[in-house]
Amino acid sequence: MNEVSEKGTAEVNIMSDCRQLLWESAHIVDQQEECARLTGENFNLFEILRIGHYEVGTHSALLGDILSPNGSHGQGDVFLKAFLEKMELTGRIDTKTSTIKLEKYLGPKTDAAGGRMDILIQDGKGRSVAIENKIYAADQENQLVRYANWLSEGDVLIYLTLYGEGPDEVTRKKIEKGKKIDLISASYSGDIVEWLDNCHKEAAAIPIVRESIVQYFNLIKRLTNQNSSNLMNQKLAELAEGNIEAFFALRNAERALKERLIRKLNGSLKKATELGGELENLTFEEEIGIRGERYTAVSYTHLTLPTKRIV
Repeated sequence: MNEVSEKGTAEVNIMSDCRQLLWESAHIVDQQEECARLTGENFNLFEILRIGHYEVGTHSALLGDILSPNGSHGQGDVFLKAFLEKMELTGRIDTKTSTIKLEKYLGPKTDAAGGRMDILIQDGKGRSVAIENKIYAADQENQLVRYANWLSEGDVLIYLTLYGEGPDEVTRKKIEKGKKIDLISASYSGDIVEWLDNCHKEAAAIPIVRESIVQYFNLIKRLTNQNSSNLMNQKLAELAEGNIEAFFALRNAERALKERLIRKLNGSLKKATELGGELENLTFEEEIGIRGERYTAVSYTHLTLPTKRIV
């Protein structure tokens, strides 16, 4: 067999593998979509209202109310006890006399003091557990140091992030040189998910509270890539791993596919506007949205219309 024939046979085999890969991938996607439909996973009020990424207005407010013994859930200190147990802080504060303060004002901001603390849990004896809540925002200069200086010896400062990343080493050393407080790193992906799961069990007999916790639980799972879409991606990765050549052949066709889709869009524009003309100067840019979602931005020039950008 000559070199040309061998190349042709290889291309035919890859095309066959690509078809099989696409078929199996479509089956996995269909399964995931059906699972999401049956469970109602895609129905999330926080996502619908586009407030799922707000640290103060959404996450601090919800965490504060769930943690509060006087919260609107009406379950007393049950959820606060579960939180302290999860963080291995049982007994550090009296849950019966604890109050929750959001955006606690600590005084004018300087290098060593002041600012606003996201969540402060404080009992009747003044013992405190403070939570610095980070979803996407970066740390302010000396932010944790200022909070640590305000707290008393024996208090706890929890640094809460999506995946449990701790504060930088410089900040940690500054805090260690100061008062003897406990600085703890916590994660939404692990600690908060597990705590909310326990809260869900505690609220099993209170439907509105239970389902509200489920909504927030699902939001956290989405923000930390633990929903069924992520499981689907794992299955697709396993599938692609078994046929690397077909996968990369499909990846190499990505731009050609995008251009075909844009040409179809152009046809629809012609029919809708009756302006005619072709789309030119097509550009594709991979971008990341405010909530960490990835999408492709398409820019083009139309013969009779100004430059447009489609997301």
